[in-house]
Amino acid sequence: MRQLARLGGKLRGKVDISHKAARDALGLPALESLLTQKRLRWVGHALRRAGGDASKAAVLYELQHNKAGAWAKLVWADMTIMGWRNIEALQVAVSNRARFREKTDARAISAP
Repeated sequence: MRQLARLGGKLRGKVDISHKAARDALGLPALESLLTQKRLRWVGHALRRAGGDASKAAVLYELQHNKAGAWAKLVWADMTIMGWRNIEALQVAVSNRARFREKTDARAISAP
């Protein structure tokens, strides 16, 4: 990424550039934001499935009953960043897929 940023654009020829400067020069979002996007989009995909779907049931179970689990903690943290305080708010948000994708775009999510 640093090499790409040095080859073209406003950082051309600079030797010492930070990871953040290279990422900004290339217009790339932070890795944390990309991971948040991917997690939330998977949750959204699962929650939009039919009522008896196993992936939907598993996601709901994890979020409701296994809040101490690593994955559930990450999703709850992502939900907090996005302003969704409970599962009902998340389900309302995922019901409009286009708006959900727009809100969960990694470039729109501020990195912690």
